[in-house]
Amino acid sequence: MGFDQPFFVQYWHFLVNALHGNFGNSFLFNEPVSRILEERVPRTLGIALGSILLTWLIAVPIGILSAVKKYSVWDHGFTLLSFVGLAIPAFLLALVLDYFVYDKTGFLVSGFFSPKYRQAAWSAAKRVASMSPDSPFMLPCMRRVPMRTASCICIT
Repeated sequence: MGFDQPFFVQYWHFLVNALHGNFGNSFLFNEPVSRILEERVPRTLGIALGSILLTWLIAVPIGILSAVKKYSVWDHGFTLLSFVGLAIPAFLLALVLDYFVYDKTGFLVSGFFSPKYRQAAWSAAKRVASMSPDSPFMLPCMRRVPMRTASCICIT
């Protein structure tokens, strides 16, 4: 593996291999990292592009309306809404949206815990289950359309 070589030599070998698409093997999943990236990068790009599109679909009409109706009730209302939106941390908004979606629909948007541990008290087993490759957080929840939709809304 080259651990007997200096750090800079190891890093050079990594960069050369990375430029050829060889990122090595994942210790967690025991498969090539390039295969994992091929599986997950399209989903990540889909969520990112969806959030950008959703942002534009909301922001552009609001900006046009605020520019056309300058100093109107609409302009002041949207300005207030934008200040409130900027003041709320994104992680807090995501948690609140997760809670309300679960409360109103029963659908666990984040998919963080397996069904066995959803209602359980916090424990070491619950934490380990959330990090395991079989956890719904790792793979299956990424395949659900509502998860992508909620992620786009939270990112936006």
